[in-house]
Amino acid sequence: MMSISEFLTKLRSLGIEIWVENGKLKYRAVHGSLTAELREQLAERKPEIISFLQTVGETKSEKSIVIKPQERTGDIPLSTAQQRLWFVEQLMSYSFAYNVSGGLRLLGELNVDILQKTLNEIVQRHESLRTIFKVVEGKPIQVIAPNLELELPIINLQSLSRAEQETEVLSRAVTESQRPFQLDAGPLLRTSLLRCDRHDHVLLLNMHHIVTDGWSLNLLIKELQTLYPALLKGTVPALPQLPIQYADFALWQQQRLQSQAFQEELSYWKKQLTALETLSLPGDRPRPPVQSFRGSMMSITLPGQLVRDLEALSRREKVSLSTVMLGAFQTLLYRYTHQQDIAVASPIANRNRSEIEGLIGFFVNTLILRTNLQGNPPFRQLLQRIHQTTLEAYDHQDVPFEKIVEELQPNRDLSHNPLSTVSYAFQTIPGESLHLLGLSISPLEYDRGTTRYDLEFHLWKRSDQSSNWFLYSQHAYDIATVLPETAISKQSEPDADDLIAIANYSTDLFEPQTIGRFLLHYLNLLQAIVANPDCSINELPWLTPQEHHQLLQVYSQTNVPGCLGIIHQQFETQVEKTPDNLAVLGDKSQLTYRELNTRANQLARTLQKRGVNPEVCVGICMERS
Repeated sequence: MMSISEFLTKLRSLGIEIWVENGKLKYRAVHGSLTAELREQLAERKPEIISFLQTVGETKSEKSIVIKPQERTGDIPLSTAQQRLWFVEQLMSYSFAYNVSGGLRLLGELNVDILQKTLNEIVQRHESLRTIFKVVEGKPIQVIAPNLELELPIINLQSLSRAEQETEVLSRAVTESQRPFQLDAGPLLRTSLLRCDRHDHVLLLNMHHIVTDGWSLNLLIKELQTLYPALLKGTVPALPQLPIQYADFALWQQQRLQSQAFQEELSYWKKQLTALETLSLPGDRPRPPVQSFRGSMMSITLPGQLVRDLEALSRREKVSLSTVMLGAFQTLLYRYTHQQDIAVASPIANRNRSEIEGLIGFFVNTLILRTNLQGNPPFRQLLQRIHQTTLEAYDHQDVPFEKIVEELQPNRDLSHNPLSTVSYAFQTIPGESLHLLGLSISPLEYDRGTTRYDLEFHLWKRSDQSSNWFLYSQHAYDIATVLPETAISKQSEPDADDLIAIANYSTDLFEPQTIGRFLLHYLNLLQAIVANPDCSINELPWLTPQEHHQLLQVYSQTNVPGCLGIIHQQFETQVEKTPDNLAVLGDKSQLTYRELNTRANQLARTLQKRGVNPEVCVGICMERS
């Protein structure tokens, strides 16, 4: 067995940081790095680890500073993340781009009054859900209502057929998710209940991102699972008292931004992201001058055997599975763009303090993971570059993304996000089932029709019976819906180790088929990496067999007809054949081949008289087509 020192060194190399806080063992980890096996070892050796860390003084001095309830003598400021969203809302004027929404299907005997009471208990428990944002002396502040009674309107769909109900449920879910919020009026949480029949309901939840995040949605569901049965039985809910509220965090953060430790962490990001080039992923349409946030989604299933092979590679290289998947993603971006400096945005929960773990609020932060792919390195070597970059990024994760942007001052462009146009997220979903007393629960799957980046790339590694809020099934948005030829090779049976890759993409820029091919190329690239991780990234195959055939057989044909003559000679030949046939047809006029040829010759003679010779460029002024 490894010594404690060796075990901690191994964890550190995998991007897992361990420390002692208030006598308890705490950790933060790179996505996908903390496997079930490592969790078991941590649990078994927990007393030894705590003793060792306390002996050597590894108590994370800054982490040991507990956030306490703050004195509220004046206006309550916004957190740095809230400030950014508030400014975006002023620019976009009631956009739905930063709505966070979801739905729960409730099957069984539902007590609607108790459900509404449960939701209001949660609202009363978390100040963030009672917060609106006003402007005082030109600055936004948080205004917290002492009480807020949440409405739960019921929409009756019982008169519709089953098929009509499903269509209406999805339509209303999308419509609700795209209803803008008014930050200065609130409430910033909306709920509604769709009744399909007496034992079939759908609960829709919609919040503005400024008061919540993905972690918070899962917290809300967990509290719903605790409070609803207790209120139904008339017992006292077993929820611990919250140590602080979000406003306390915002006030504490303002103080921390003035500290020396923060300035040192900020200087790291300033050095790491200097002279960063914006990634330009080739699109199907020109980029609009202002980002609309309109989007859609596409998914592909990465087979369980492939995932197991990738996990074996990650173990051999002493990196996390997330690092391998990120390496493949950045390699594919490099192959698409031919840019060697690849930076992707990576959202993190940012819940590395016990005081905020159970708090609903906007804590999520964004890390910019920048990798230099110069020199055409072997993929195995690239993994170590990415591993080191990721470790350093997580070491400095407490710096708000907004402060990094403020420090770097990149050229601001309303057409895309600052610093990165693509994002990457890897999540391992625990196998916990959702249930309420007398009810079975499943998440409602639907495309919310938004994206905050050109491309958001999500990887979901799920356990059996996983029911995470944001998890989409692989069938609803599979690439086979736009690339039918891929349906032939799909697995007949799901594998417990299957991994779902989901692409949220800007519909202003990309066609569904383009994103479908991107996902297919990602799958092909992963298979090539498993087969030969020592292959240079520029030589890793990623095209489909059909694309190979097109390139090598169709597009490379040499048995073409002889020269048919240049264009004006071909046109004059056509004039001789069909002089009176229509050549040009406009809204108000038309020309035959003879008439068009006559006018073309007149123009040519005029240009020759003015000194225009071969290879001389002549500009054409005409109305927009």
